[in-house]
Amino acid sequence: MASILVTKEQLAEDAVFVLQCLRQNVRDGRSNHLVDVRNTLANSVTLDFNDYVKFLRKFEYASLDREAHVLGLTAAGEQASLGESVDALQRQVGDFFSEVIAAGVVEVEDVEGEDSDEAPPDLPPPLPKASGSGAASMSVTILYARGEQLGEGPLGRVFKARHGATGAEVALKEYKDLSQLFRFVTAADLAQRLRDATNAQAAVRHPFVARVYDLETAPPAPYVVTELAASTVRARLAGGKPLAPEQALRLTAQIAYALAAAHARGLFHHDLKPENVLLDDYGNAKVADFGVGRLVSTAPGQPRVQLDAGLYLAPEQQRGQAAGAAADVYALGLVFYELISGALPGRRSPEPSKAAPGIPAALDALFDKMTSERPEDRYGSMDALLDELHKAAPQLGARGTAVIAASEAPSASAPASAEPAANGGKAAKKK
Repeated sequence: MASILVTKEQLAEDAVFVLQCLRQNVRDGRSNHLVDVRNTLANSVTLDFNDYVKFLRKFEYASLDREAHVLGLTAAGEQASLGESVDALQRQVGDFFSEVIAAGVVEVEDVEGEDSDEAPPDLPPPLPKASGSGAASMSVTILYARGEQLGEGPLGRVFKARHGATGAEVALKEYKDLSQLFRFVTAADLAQRLRDATNAQAAVRHPFVARVYDLETAPPAPYVVTELAASTVRARLAGGKPLAPEQALRLTAQIAYALAAAHARGLFHHDLKPENVLLDDYGNAKVADFGVGRLVSTAPGQPRVQLDAGLYLAPEQQRGQAAGAAADVYALGLVFYELISGALPGRRSPEPSKAAPGIPAALDALFDKMTSERPEDRYGSMDALLDELHKAAPQLGARGTAVIAASEAPSASAPASAEPAANGGKAAKKK
C-alpha cells in the first residue's frame, strides 16, 4: 500500500491522460481491452485505475463494451483528450472524487502492472449526470481526513486532520513540490534531507518537543504528521501584546529544555522563532520544525536560500557561516525578549528588567550574553544557559524543577503556521 496526497488538478490530469492513451491506441491500431489498458496504465495514475473508468463512463467520456470488455472514446472523450472542455471535466472530477479530495491523504493499493488474463471487474453501467459524489465506491482508504487550513508559508500548508483509523486529531503539514523551490538540489537529496530532519525530531522524546507521527517524502507532495497544537507563541504575541513575566520565563525555560534535549542528540534547530513554538491546551511549549535549516542549506558556491527575513538568525548564520548550539542560544534570546516586551529588541530598546516589570535585573546580563555578536561570547551550551537562567530567575525553582503549566489554558487560540512570512525589518540587538 502507498499513502499519497490527492488534489482535484492531479486527478483531472490523470483522467485526461487515460483518454489520451485510449485515443493513441486507436490511432496506432492497438486494442483498448480493459485488462490491457489497466495493466499498462495502473502505475501511471494516482488512484485505482477502475475508479477512473467509473468516472469516465459516468460523465460519458468513455464507453465499455461489456461483452468484449473494450473501452471506447465518446465524442466528449475525444474533445477532452485534445485539451478541449477540460474546465468542465475538472469540475466533474471535483464532484465525483469530492470525498477523496477532501480527505487529503489516502492509501491506495500498489499495482505491479504485469499482464494478466484476469477477467475485468463487473463495472456498473453509466450513472445519470446528476450531481453527487461517486467517492463512496473509491478503491482507497482514507489515512488522514483533511480539515480546516491552519496556516501557510513558503514551504507548505498546515491543516487540522483526523486519523482515519483512530479518529485522533493531528496536524498535517503538506510541503510544496520542493524540487521546484530548490532546483539546484536533486529530488532524491531533498527527500533524504526531509527524512533526516523529521526523523531527527521524532527521535527527541521530550515533553516540550512536538511529537512526529508520520512522514511521506515522495514527490510531488511530501507531508509530515505531528501532534495538533492549540496555538502558537506567535498567536499569543498577536498585536504586540507581551506575556506576563511568569509566563514568559516559564516558556523560555521550556524552550531551553527542549533545545538542550535536542542538542544532546546532536540536533540543532537553527530556525527558532515564535511561529515554530507551539502551545498545548495548557500553555506549555512544543518546539517544532527542527531541521528546516538543513532542508534549505546549500553547498558553497550555490545560491543561498532564505525563506523569510531571518529576523531570529544568529549573525554567523546570516553570514552563511557554520553554526552550532550558540545559534540556538542567540535565537532564544530574541524570543525571550519578544515574550516579555511584545517586540524584538533594537539598538535603543531597554534592558529586559526595564522593558517588563517583574523581570529580575539579573536577567539583563544573561540576555546580553545570549545575544552577543560573536558565538564564542555566548553560552557554550543550552545546559549552561539553563544553569544561569534558574539562578537569575528564582521563581522558576531549582534546576530540574518541573516548569510545566498544569492548569492554565491559552488565552487565545489561533492557527499554527506552516512557515512564517517575514515580520518586518531586521532586528538589531541593543548594545
